[in-house]
Amino acid sequence: MAARLKILPLDADESSRFLPWTIAFMTYLAALTLAGAMGLAVVMARFDPEQTGNLTVAVPPALAVEGNNPDQSADAGDEAARDAARVKAALQLLRATPGVIAAEALDRREVANLLEPWLGKMAQATDLPLPAIIDVAVDKSAEIDTGGLGARLAAAVPGASLDDHGLWFARLTTFVHSVQLVAGLVVGLTCLAAVLTVVYVTLSGLAVHHDIIELLHLIGAEDRFIAR
Repeated sequence: MAARLKILPLDADESSRFLPWTIAFMTYLAALTLAGAMGLAVVMARFDPEQTGNLTVAVPPALAVEGNNPDQSADAGDEAARDAARVKAALQLLRATPGVIAAEALDRREVANLLEPWLGKMAQATDLPLPAIIDVAVDKSAEIDTGGLGARLAAAVPGASLDDHGLWFARLTTFVHSVQLVAGLVVGLTCLAAVLTVVYVTLSGLAVHHDIIELLHLIGAEDRFIAR
């Protein structure tokens, strides 16, 4: 049987010499793209859906808000009291907002731990003016106007900012889905290119050996034999 398959010297064609390498490279690209898309899906699955709907409020120290015109007569105790009053005002406004389940301020150590990956040990310094962070839990069924809430918060506590986790998570989800769609298109196009390459090389080989194939047909060879 092996001798019969060598009647057509297709394996010696110049056109098909690099075909296995070409198919292997396309398969590698498709597998790499598919692995990247699956990796993004795994990363997205790690996000806690319960946390993406919450809000975070940052209340900077009063001294940072005053900028170049701080009250020089205020000592450390007065500054701490003003900062505590600012946080208390923000908490009162948040807790009075319909749809807000709970609003709790993180202590300084927790805030420093959150900033430590970027600031290093400097985040634990006691003289570093860190903003107060308020974790806000909201009712998923309630529709809260985060833009209006942020404006009211900034008016009541100058310098305070509100971060909607659901907003950036929605943008991230859209981006990941777009990347996955592009990855799927790349995999599909790569597979199509591989199939077309095989078809083209096969047709080229058959065209080169057209005379031999016709001769085999004349002596009674079936298409199945020639295809094998």
